[in-house]
Amino acid sequence: MKVAPGTTLGRRYRVDAKVGSGGMGTVFRGRDLQLGREVAIKVLSSRVHALDGAIARFEREARVGAQLSHPHIIQTLDFGLSDGVRYLVLQLVTGGDLRQYQESRGRLSVQAVCEIGYQLADALAAAHAVGIVHRDLKPENVLVDPQGSHLWIADFGLAYLAEAADPRDGRLTRDGEFGGTPMYVAPEQVANQQVGPAVDVYALGCVLFELATGAPPFQGSPASLLAKQLYAAPPRLSASRPDAPSGLDELVERMLAKTPAGRPPADAVRHRLAVLLGAKAHPHERARDVSYASDRDARMITVGNSPTEVMYRPDPEAGETSVFLGLQGALGGDAVTALRVAGFAIGSESVVAWIAIGQPLAEIRKLMTTGLPVIADSPRLDLERVAQLVKIGVAEVLVEPLLPHVIVRKVQRALHTARRAHDRT
Repeated sequence: MKVAPGTTLGRRYRVDAKVGSGGMGTVFRGRDLQLGREVAIKVLSSRVHALDGAIARFEREARVGAQLSHPHIIQTLDFGLSDGVRYLVLQLVTGGDLRQYQESRGRLSVQAVCEIGYQLADALAAAHAVGIVHRDLKPENVLVDPQGSHLWIADFGLAYLAEAADPRDGRLTRDGEFGGTPMYVAPEQVANQQVGPAVDVYALGCVLFELATGAPPFQGSPASLLAKQLYAAPPRLSASRPDAPSGLDELVERMLAKTPAGRPPADAVRHRLAVLLGAKAHPHERARDVSYASDRDARMITVGNSPTEVMYRPDPEAGETSVFLGLQGALGGDAVTALRVAGFAIGSESVVAWIAIGQPLAEIRKLMTTGLPVIADSPRLDLERVAQLVKIGVAEVLVEPLLPHVIVRKVQRALHTARRAHDRT
């Protein structure tokens, strides 16, 4: 069956006009005849049906899209097979992609770069929270509304499902291959190592660098690009964009770290960009991010039997005032970074909660005698330890692996619970 304007797929979706094409197939503007709405219809090209993994990748995009519901991720509406034609029905966006948007405007303002980065980091954090890694983030896979104010991540065909039930469903690339685009691919993808959320953070760092300076961090032939991604130190954003604030310069530098552990998680990137945007953020974005809680009352936490004003002291590495947490054990650099951008720092003065990593129960009990909330960790399958931690009254239990955004959320929840407990007394 040949798909052309006027074709109806699945007795429901009318194809109206071609709007674009790519390696996997063609995208049409169409209409859902049942619901009376315009949609985008992505049709798998007949010439790629025989290619190894093409159908699996196309179906993967449908399954991944069905798991994601976020204001900055293209919504997947339907998927089907009609007279031998595989098609995917998606939310329709008419403003083009981020590549076209940038080319029509040239180098973007710092504010525009931060706003775009905030929306994309927000979407990636949501995908990572459910175990989905995009693996091919680039300007062509980001759609923009006609006004250029709202963005959506699209094309999850290369997505890696970190918690796939069938390991073969988690990764479609063969040994010796990588999924991604050379200008935005992370070093561990080039080296064919196991991928994780950090590859999307690296790609986003490349995108932000390009939006701010007009060119990606590395350029050249595909082969030279891959070598540079692996071994070359990225240039500083500020070298090409002197007006960029130090906070953005340092954030992009961390996002382009050669090792995954050196990069902040996506939700930490979102928080940092929110801080940089300040009052200039869109109202609906501002309301969704705790980083904007700037009034004094919002920064008061009460613990124990008497109100204690949280003492804020400058944290030079965080670049802003922070709430101090006590730490027994060790946290990875990505977790420490996530805590810092969420408004916390590890210190010894005015501690409002304890984080205990790898500590025996006896040490955790000692921490609890301080009257402060204690957040403690446990191996995922050690149900006995989890039960013991709950029994002795820890505020929150961190189940390994210790994900940075989960640690931040647990700390915030423990302090909120402590405050509510005090308010009831």
